[in-house]
Amino acid sequence: MTGSIATAVATVPPRRRRYQKGQLELKHGSWRARYYGWTTNKAGERVWQELCTVIGSRSEYPKRGDILPDFQEFMAAINAKNFDIDTYDPPFVYFVDRTYFPSEQVQSLEQSTLDGYNDMWALHLKPLLSDITLGSFRSVNCTQVLEQLKAKGLGKRSLQHIKSFLSGIYTFARSQGHFDGANPITGTRLPKTATPEDTYAYTLAEEEKMLKVVKSTRGRLAIALASWTGVDKGELEALRWEDFRAGDLYIERKIWQGLEKAPKTEARKAPIPIIPGLQKMVDSYRRRIGSPSDGWVFIASRGKKPLRMDNLSKREIKDDLKKAKLEWHGWHAFRRGLATNLSDLGVADNVIQRILRHGDVGTTQKHYRKTLPRSARKAMQKLDRALKTGQIRAS
Repeated sequence: MTGSIATAVATVPPRRRRYQKGQLELKHGSWRARYYGWTTNKAGERVWQELCTVIGSRSEYPKRGDILPDFQEFMAAINAKNFDIDTYDPPFVYFVDRTYFPSEQVQSLEQSTLDGYNDMWALHLKPLLSDITLGSFRSVNCTQVLEQLKAKGLGKRSLQHIKSFLSGIYTFARSQGHFDGANPITGTRLPKTATPEDTYAYTLAEEEKMLKVVKSTRGRLAIALASWTGVDKGELEALRWEDFRAGDLYIERKIWQGLEKAPKTEARKAPIPIIPGLQKMVDSYRRRIGSPSDGWVFIASRGKKPLRMDNLSKREIKDDLKKAKLEWHGWHAFRRGLATNLSDLGVADNVIQRILRHGDVGTTQKHYRKTLPRSARKAMQKLDRALKTGQIRAS
């Protein structure tokens, strides 16, 4: 950063209570901050006027988003000098990036929780909160943010997570003395959203048909791995040949938005037993591509990066399914399908939990195990037989 924050504000005369957002502009190959401050004119008089400070070069910060954190830090320092310490109100984005996330309280969270917070902040909230301060954010602003995110397609569950995240920021700010008002998130209602459609789970019959009609060898292998191990899309993208060991599959990583990350939880690192039919497919595909001992299982056509599963389904799976009049319900439907199919075969919920590597059996029961139509029919037929034989009285 070319301009020095300390130099820019060290000699500011008595404070003037005026919060400034400042202006960031690119001029003559340099990023400049425009703001108002005290300076001395040619007559030696102190005057309050517009100032301009170079804070970085375009070669060092090619995009506006690259320089934005430094600009916000610069303006925060300017405002800290122009405000009494008790009245300073930091920009929302600056506070979250520079105080909330680096705090020991947040950094001590489980990595999966921290990853979720970072993703939620960067993808959904940060772009909407760049022009507001921590103290000026009110319940109406929270409502507006949630409505905007709803319009982008976020469902009720995602909006609830975002609301809880925002509330946590204010709980932290209050506890650390950065904010003294009432939590503006408290009492904010979630916008009404459409009732979500029931999530889908592929049946064994559907998976068998898919494996017959999909022409792509790696497309079939991806379907088989998703169907018979329960790995999710990110884990499937991140599979390496080193992860297949002694008849088991070890999940060492996942790919999210093109970035390699650690598994979601410790439970997700548990090995998954590979059934003989799947092992045969894995070995056959491995020989077909030259019997590699390491590297990504599914490699993108350019370079050595892992292939995105959405690209694989789009290019090598969906068209074949459409011709066969089979619907595509996404990669996660295979994971739900495994839970459902195992349950339909009489496997206990706690065993299914271990295969799917859930932290608790409640997640398996609530979100993954579905009741197949034929299972429901069999259950009702069993009830009918019990009524007819007198095992249960209808009166």
